[in-house]
Amino acid sequence: MKLGMMHMSDGRRNAVAAMARVGAVIVLLAGGAMSGCSNRPRSNPAEDRQRSLGEAVTLANRGQSAMKAGEYTKAIELFTQSIQAAPDFGASWHELGLAHMKRGVDDDYMKAGQALQRAASLMPTDPKPLRNLGILYQQRGFEAEALKHFEDALLIAPNDIDSLRGASASVKLLKKTDAITLDMLKRAQMIETDPTWRDLIMRERIRVENELEERLKG
Repeated sequence: MKLGMMHMSDGRRNAVAAMARVGAVIVLLAGGAMSGCSNRPRSNPAEDRQRSLGEAVTLANRGQSAMKAGEYTKAIELFTQSIQAAPDFGASWHELGLAHMKRGVDDDYMKAGQALQRAASLMPTDPKPLRNLGILYQQRGFEAEALKHFEDALLIAPNDIDSLRGASASVKLLKKTDAITLDMLKRAQMIETDPTWRDLIMRERIRVENELEERLKG
């Protein structure tokens, strides 16, 4: 009986040892599978962003070349693709707006305004989108809206000469008269070098000064 029990014990020990070996193999295989998973390349948001931005810049550069060649439809397509690559790339929104302005067919002016508004929100320290919104509204005959955009651009860059010129032209058409307008005209006159613009700005400055003096007297 003792011998039989010993044989039974040895058999059990062998079975346990065999199971242990199988378990070890399973663990090794599982470890290898997990290791393989960990070796898969992981997405890097910073690298993805850089890659998308690089693609957007390349497409925008091609769009600018098309603009210079007068191929506005092609430019619009390229700037649109640039925005699809990097939706928050403000420069492409700005150039898209300009391309629609230059093509000027169907609903281009409305699309230009939308693109420039988006550019302005993405480029809060750059006066160009607001200035070009002013030019867009000025071209369409909306002088009050144009002046508002020029003034907003001047809040960002008080000496931006193109915004000063646009604002001065709108002031002339609107006959606007107040102390803020006078200050803007004086600043424009100080830095303007073009004789035609200097004459317009000076005449408007004199008009505003005289009207403000008359108000004080009256």
